[in-house]
Amino acid sequence: MIEDEIVNEVRAARDAFAAAHGYGIRVMVAGLRDLDAKDDRRVVRLLPRRPAAVRRESTAGPSPAPIDPTPPTSGSSRSTEPGPAR
Repeated sequence: MIEDEIVNEVRAARDAFAAAHGYGIRVMVAGLRDLDAKDDRRVVRLLPRRPAAVRRESTAGPSPAPIDPTPPTSGSSRSTEPGPAR
């Protein structure tokens, strides 16, 4: 594994912070909230953006023809084949 001095420095700072708070997660969170409250920088919270509509291309070929939802009128037949002569 490659040693990175920046990663080692961050890990050492994390361990020092955790040790200073007794490795208790609730105590560490309270400490972080205290640090955040003492900071005078303004936090900007924006509304989440809606994701853009995703257009999916079909790779299966052309789509089938749509089905006509209207029922046939009386006297007409759905079949295109000529019927028996009467």
